[in-house]
Amino acid sequence: RILQGLSAAILLPSTVGVLNNQFKGDHLRRAISYLMISTVGGIGLAGVIGGLIATNFGWQTNFIISIVIAFIAILLLKGTPEKVSQHSHRHPFDYKGMSIFAVMIGSFTLLLTQGFEQGWFSTFSFICLSIFIITTLIFIIIERRHEVPFIDFSVLRNRPFIGAFLNNFVLNSGLGVTVVFFIYAQTHLGLSAAQSGLVTLPYAIVAVAMIRLGEKATLRFGGKLMLIIGPLFPVIGITIISMTSLQPSQYIIAVVIGFVICAIGNGLVATPGLTIAIFSMPNEKVGLATGLYKMSGTLGGAFGIALSTTVFSILQLNYAPSVAATVTFIVSIVLMILGSLPAYMIIPKTVKS
Repeated sequence: RILQGLSAAILLPSTVGVLNNQFKGDHLRRAISYLMISTVGGIGLAGVIGGLIATNFGWQTNFIISIVIAFIAILLLKGTPEKVSQHSHRHPFDYKGMSIFAVMIGSFTLLLTQGFEQGWFSTFSFICLSIFIITTLIFIIIERRHEVPFIDFSVLRNRPFIGAFLNNFVLNSGLGVTVVFFIYAQTHLGLSAAQSGLVTLPYAIVAVAMIRLGEKATLRFGGKLMLIIGPLFPVIGITIISMTSLQPSQYIIAVVIGFVICAIGNGLVATPGLTIAIFSMPNEKVGLATGLYKMSGTLGGAFGIALSTTVFSILQLNYAPSVAATVTFIVSIVLMILGSLPAYMIIPKTVKS
């Protein structure tokens, strides 16, 4: 997992960098749309394909397939021309800042993902929270004094980036809805892992289809409007998913419809969210902005899973599973509504998208 994390850290900024060197103007926008199609499609199909492969061939087969795909990607990229930046002054890399940041994010992620299991008021949670607060303070102090910091805090003064960052965080917190549905479907509706994955398959298909439409809508109406409207579709979709009082067969149909509506919103914001985040930055900060934007999605997903599973588990102690699931989904609805606010309040009307 550590090596996978290192791989992701290298790939996330460099993918946009390669596209930025290969394409310009409308071609670049289209290339970014296809990049988001592969990202959203990959995430959306992972549960379905992974479940089917694990059920029929064993879970280890997923990793073998991933290795094969990685080698194919290497062959496709071989010989790709790129522009190497020439710096007149070379500065040493901020390893100290990177190490502190890793501990800071690691402790926060541990708190989110393990807090409920260990107990929110346990010694484990207290230690994680303390480490996160202390390392955050140390990181801010050290980075402010560093000539070439690991994270340039000037990006935090960029309103388009911050608006897109927060919007992406909230939208990805919706991953908690999927996880709670999987738990509810497999433990109380009698669905298998593969069957649960098939229920969410239309989500992946529609999300991928909507990305290009989101790109064209951005050209006509602007990226800010897409980021405002986008989270409102999951509000409608999750409302339908929360109707657990329906008969099982009816509920499965409602869930499929709900996930499709969620996919429309996520597909609409995929391209404008990334383009607003990175192209409102100077060229030398595009890599940093890309990495931070992608990190917001990862942290949002971890936060959504931690919040949703915690609420669901606590409510199950005193209420029926269907009631616990409904209330959990309502919490996610509130989060999605809040997701529109950063785009509306922070991002300027004249943002470049």
